[in-house]
Amino acid sequence: MSYNIDNIVPINVRISPQGLGNANFGSATGFAPESELPIGFAVDTRRVYSTLPELSVDFADTTETYKMARYWLSGTPRMNSLTIWATADADATWATTLNKARNEFWWFYTFVTAPVYASLTDAEAIATWANDNESWFQNCQTGVSATAIRTPATTTDIASNLTSAGLRFVGTLAH
Repeated sequence: MSYNIDNIVPINVRISPQGLGNANFGSATGFAPESELPIGFAVDTRRVYSTLPELSVDFADTTETYKMARYWLSGTPRMNSLTIWATADADATWATTLNKARNEFWWFYTFVTAPVYASLTDAEAIATWANDNESWFQNCQTGVSATAIRTPATTTDIASNLTSAGLRFVGTLAH
């Protein structure tokens, strides 16, 4: 039977993070389209939600924002919160929208609604921004896009494009 060394020699350990002390790599932000925002939720602002019932006060379960958020807030292990950024339709590019949010706060995971994922142009723009800003973009593809990704001979699908671009802060799920 081993004998605990703490009983012989007092050991004090002091460990402190260096450099990334304030980074929260479990933080996530979802981007809600202006058309789904509830009354009082102004564009270019954010709200933090911790549970699906809390989110459902502002977003019905039929909205794309709710559908996007439910995976993060109901996963196992369950994440503590999800920030929803109110996207302005007037923004000319995704970089404009993402930079506005980044100027307000920091997050690691970036999520968008299904119609945005379905747009090759939008998904590539967000992935490029995420790579440039060292934040993760989980590129979720379904339907025709997922079929193209699973076809080895296809080289023009979103996953192939992101891979050939050398983007390191993006992962593509095809389901």
